[in-house]
Amino acid sequence: MPPSSVGEISCSPESLDADRVAGAPSGDPWLQRRHLLWGASDVPVLFAARGWLPPEALTASQRADLEPNRQGIPRYLARKAGLMAPKRSSGGEEQERPLLSLWLRWAEEHGVDPDSVRHASEWPREWMPLPDRYCPHLGATPDAFGRDIYDGSLVGIELKAPPDSDAWSRWGLRWTVQVQAQMGVMGASRALLVCGERWAIPPHEGPVTTMAIERDDAMIARCREAAADAWETVERLRKGRGA
Repeated sequence: MPPSSVGEISCSPESLDADRVAGAPSGDPWLQRRHLLWGASDVPVLFAARGWLPPEALTASQRADLEPNRQGIPRYLARKAGLMAPKRSSGGEEQERPLLSLWLRWAEEHGVDPDSVRHASEWPREWMPLPDRYCPHLGATPDAFGRDIYDGSLVGIELKAPPDSDAWSRWGLRWTVQVQAQMGVMGASRALLVCGERWAIPPHEGPVTTMAIERDDAMIARCREAAADAWETVERLRKGRGA
C-alpha cells in the first residue's frame, strides 16, 4: 500500500503546533508524540468500531472508549481530537524486563537468538513511537525484539503480564490485532507474544507461555486502512473545534 493511498501528512511547524494544542498531554514527550497518531494498542478499538472485532474481545476501558461522550462523539475519537482529556499510560513496564529476562532461557526453542534480544528500555525513548512507513497515522512502541536464529530476520516480542491464567482465551483476538499492527510498523517477519500468567500481581508470578503470531499482510493492510480512516474523522473534528 503506497503512502499516497492513506492521505497526506504535513511536517510544517504550523501543523505540528496545531497538533500539540489539540489536546496533547503535557509533561511526557512520548505521550505528546503518541497523540499525533494511532498506536498499535489503539488498533483493536478501531477494528471494533468498524465491526471487525467483537467488543467482548476488548478490555472494559476500551469498550468504554467506543461509547459516545456528551457531544455524541465516540471517546476514542474525541480524545485524539482534543475534545476530551487524553488517557495516561497504563503502566505495566515494571513486569516486562524480569519477564523478558526469564523468557530468554526458552528463546532458542522459539527460533530466536537470545543474544540478539533487546528490551524497549535499551533504545532511546525519543525514537518512540515508531512511525509506519506506509501509513503516517499509525505507529507502535514495541516491547522488545530479537533476530531469527536461522535467517536473522526481525522478530517482534510483545510482553503481557495479566492478573489471571485465562487472559489469552479472553484477549487473544485483541492481542493478535495489536501485534499485527506492530509487525507492520516494525517490518518484522513474525512475532512472539510472551505472557506471564498472573504476573500483574507480584509476587504471585505464574507460568510463562509463548504464542507464535505469523505475519498477516492482509490484516496489516486493514490496520493501516482503519488508522487512516479514523484519522480523517479526527482531522474533521479538530477543524470543527478550530484547532
